[in-house]
Amino acid sequence: MFHCYYKGEILPVSECRIPANDLGLFRGYGVFDYFRTYQKKPFQWDWYWKRFENSSEKLNLKIPIEKNDAREVVDRLIGLSPEDECAIRFILTGGTTINGTDAEDPTLIVFSEKIAEVSESTYQKGIKIESREYLRDMAEAKSTDYKFLLTIRPELAKNGSYDVLYHQNGEISELSRSNIFLVKDNVLITPSRNILKGITRRKVLEFAKEKYKIEERPVLFEELKNAEEVFTTSSTKKVLSITQIDNLIIGNGKPGPISQSLLSDFNAFTLSY
Repeated sequence: MFHCYYKGEILPVSECRIPANDLGLFRGYGVFDYFRTYQKKPFQWDWYWKRFENSSEKLNLKIPIEKNDAREVVDRLIGLSPEDECAIRFILTGGTTINGTDAEDPTLIVFSEKIAEVSESTYQKGIKIESREYLRDMAEAKSTDYKFLLTIRPELAKNGSYDVLYHQNGEISELSRSNIFLVKDNVLITPSRNILKGITRRKVLEFAKEKYKIEERPVLFEELKNAEEVFTTSSTKKVLSITQIDNLIIGNGKPGPISQSLLSDFNAFTLSY
């Protein structure tokens, strides 16, 4: 991480001092959002801010800064970044507490950080993921609660798996930090419930509706067996093919033409952003 905004100041992350009795630490009570820049501009700023507001409302947290002021903070952090492009992370917690449950003023921290880029070789070969039965609490809020993912990460790494796909009662929802799409008979299928609706997902759906039929609906785990392509979308992954889920090989085990086409569309859009 590079710099952060905290209590009206921008300072190096190493100099930021957050009280030990913050509810983010005491109770894991907080929300966040994350986006990146293209051409040194925050990507889809209006959409990301709206999602941050939505997450905050669901956890009954009041954002202590107005949208225009937040944009000024973001622009200042981008200007201070040592990288040509950077990522921005908002974290909003319940604030400092005396009794471990109550607090009056939420804590907002805004970070600039290095983008976790996906390598070109990964785009070319696709990724292997594993499935786990799990459903995020309050899935439409981007909360800071990632304990399930963190507890299984060593096992995923041991198995050479890039990420995890969540499912419950035979229905898939999302990956740990991204959305999922299936392709079958030239139709794009993506889960419609129990998910965080990603901004990259939203943009890809805009591109795709000009070329393909789209179904946003509940998706059964069994449907993966007949999928011709599977891919995931997120700020850092863009459009990334999934070529293996558990022991199931998707299609011919290589990135498919539709996911590759959508990745090209997305890259072209960001170059002119």
